[in-house]
Amino acid sequence: MLELVNVSKKLDRQSIIQSVSFRTPKGCFHTILGDSGTGKTTLLKLIAGLEKPEEGHILLEGRDVTAVPAEGRRIPMIFQQPLLFPHLTVYQNIAFGLETAGWNKGKIRNQVQALLAVLQISELELRIPGTLSGGQQQRVSIARALAPGNPLVLMDEPFSSLDPSLRRELGQQVKTLQRQMNLTVIFVTHDVTEALQLSDEILLLKEGKVLESGTPQELYERPKKMATARFMEAGNLVEGSVVKGEFHCELGCFLSVGIPEGPATGLIPERGICVTSGDGDARIIDIRYLGKSRRVKVLVGDISLWIEGDFQCDLSIGQTVEIRLPEQIHLMYS
Repeated sequence: MLELVNVSKKLDRQSIIQSVSFRTPKGCFHTILGDSGTGKTTLLKLIAGLEKPEEGHILLEGRDVTAVPAEGRRIPMIFQQPLLFPHLTVYQNIAFGLETAGWNKGKIRNQVQALLAVLQISELELRIPGTLSGGQQQRVSIARALAPGNPLVLMDEPFSSLDPSLRRELGQQVKTLQRQMNLTVIFVTHDVTEALQLSDEILLLKEGKVLESGTPQELYERPKKMATARFMEAGNLVEGSVVKGEFHCELGCFLSVGIPEGPATGLIPERGICVTSGDGDARIIDIRYLGKSRRVKVLVGDISLWIEGDFQCDLSIGQTVEIRLPEQIHLMYS
């Protein structure tokens, strides 16, 4: 569907995007994840044709569109702030692109009403944007962008200005529409949780370069780089070394079948550690209540570990507990 090959972009002689390559198959929800200032929005503008790369190629459906301007690509883009015609009703805003494309009135009404229903704004169709909340306006913007049925849609942090509960709700509604319409979505966010929940694939961008890419599960549970594990907040990182098929560290020995010998860093998931209230060598130094679960920080020797779980036993700061670590952990190399 979409492919970028060694795409680079400079601004005032400063490299913003550096040799970025990736491929997005049809029907994929592909997230570009990274901190602010890493070039995520610039990458979207390059795909849309709003910016032109210094190097590389952009292909849509196998066709090189690198030199094709935005009006020739006709890729809808949803921004952080809603962009609506203030004098038109909700219905008219969504229908506008369909009318200019020559759709008949019956088909337009069916498409608009279907989108209004999924986004739960059917009762707003006769209102004008100035009477809507920010969240309602953004739902209308999303409906308007999706209405023509373009196979590729770009989204630049469309939920960033919304409160957390509305952000989650709208994210799931967009995911539902993406699946129903078999859309290819390129979605930009700096929110790790949002990326994990919505994405089929994630491309992690750092300082304009691809740090790592893969499925949410791959980047969270089996990252190849320590920088990825830290950004994804994937778990506890423990330094050690591999000797004769075992990873040795201050916490003990772990299986490491087929792993080269030498210095390595182990990744121990927060939910991969079991806790019992029996007297042990782990001392609780912090407890965080998360609603459905708790995060407990323990000190084992000089190493601190975060553990998340639905603990059945009573736990308190200063208490010593027994912990059971997994037999095998994921390893990374510098």
